[in-house]
Amino acid sequence: MPILNGSGYGGPWGLFTITVPPVTDGTFAVFALGNTTTTTNIYTYSSNAVETGTALTTGLEYGAAAGNSTLGVFALGNNITTTNIYTYSNNAVATGTALTSGLSDGAAAGNSTLGVFALSNNIATNIYTYSSNAVATGTALTSGLSDGAAAGNSTLGVFALGGSTTTNIYTYSSNAVATGTALTSGLAGGAAAGNSTLGVFALGNTTTTNIYAYSSNAVATGTALTSDEVSGAAASNGTTGVNV
Repeated sequence: MPILNGSGYGGPWGLFTITVPPVTDGTFAVFALGNTTTTTNIYTYSSNAVETGTALTTGLEYGAAAGNSTLGVFALGNNITTTNIYTYSNNAVATGTALTSGLSDGAAAGNSTLGVFALSNNIATNIYTYSSNAVATGTALTSGLSDGAAAGNSTLGVFALGGSTTTNIYTYSSNAVATGTALTSGLAGGAAAGNSTLGVFALGNTTTTNIYAYSSNAVATGTALTSDEVSGAAASNGTTGVNV
């Protein structure tokens, strides 16, 4: 599935105030509206219909999310360890396994099997395995992530650590973390989306974008946005990305 990710902070579409990028099954996306509310919305791509989804167990604020074609795992943020599992087929919400420490302003990326959550404001990561709801401590980042962003494919996730040009590459199969190629400018309050080949990072507080090619670790300046992206979010279908 496409990787959908952002900073875990801000107001995408200018309508909601503190939210995370959506998780999706490929036909619709589930948005947690944030700002400490439990409300979710389901956005169906084919019809552009929006309906209220099942409420989260606790309000989400400064959270992060990852998922696969069956379910999405929301880390509710606000420095708590609580996670929620949203099952797409029946719109059921259940409490997931707690993270090892609280997440706030974090970021997440994953594949069809697991999600890697960067807990923010420190170097810690957690691995959430969807099939078993197991949470394990992942490999530490090279430096703390704060207000960062992530994108990836089925093999790896690229985390922009925020507040700097530093990136980290997290390889899922080996849990190896390596320093990636630096962005052209520091990212803060940015967002990211991508496909199986590349990730596009909106650097935040500017119109600048960077393209990160996964196979070569090459970074290039992308086409500028029409206006500054500030604590926004991003989504992609694998071909086209939308930054807001």
